[in-house]
Amino acid sequence: MRRKPKAPKYRNLYARGGAIYYERVVGERRVRFSTKTDDWELAASVRDHYEEVKRIGKVPFLPAAMPRFDEFARRYLEEDTAHLAPTTRRDRPGYLRQEGPLSHFFASRRLDEIDPRLIFQWWATELQGRGLSPKTCRSYLDVLSAILGYAVDLEILDVNPVTAFREALRRRSRTQRSRADADPGRHVRPIEEPDELERLLASAALEGPPP
Repeated sequence: MRRKPKAPKYRNLYARGGAIYYERVVGERRVRFSTKTDDWELAASVRDHYEEVKRIGKVPFLPAAMPRFDEFARRYLEEDTAHLAPTTRRDRPGYLRQEGPLSHFFASRRLDEIDPRLIFQWWATELQGRGLSPKTCRSYLDVLSAILGYAVDLEILDVNPVTAFREALRRRSRTQRSRADADPGRHVRPIEEPDELERLLASAALEGPPP
């Protein structure tokens, strides 16, 4: 990444960890988020778009009311998908279709209502309950995480609840694997055909008894 150019147009931008961040104090609130690029020109465009949407510098800035999921999902599609691979970007609206597992469950909920407990309920009813494959379940979870992660970037949310959900899911998976490994019959495979049993006995007789 090249060093920050010395020009007023790059105000409120700084580089950190391979990305350019926007930071500004508005009233009594500090606004800070990653522009998700290392290009200063693009970062300035992201900043200008954000300030135009928020009307920062034009009228007194007032934090918006907590948005609903469906409202913010539309904003996410408009503002935070340009960096995705083309195929991923094309797929995102399909994951957010009106009757899909995400919008059907979360649409009318405020973002701050979505916590790990609610995500577990959604996971059980809308994903596993519909018989979706584990891969598809994870894809829907990735989209939910991206939307809530963007809300964190804009400081609408303090944390992304999907992070805590993933950790709880991993703990449950480890517990389930431990139980399966402790099952003494986990490797037992019953012999169903008489001919197969006869062949096994004949083979054992040829090998002889153990020393």
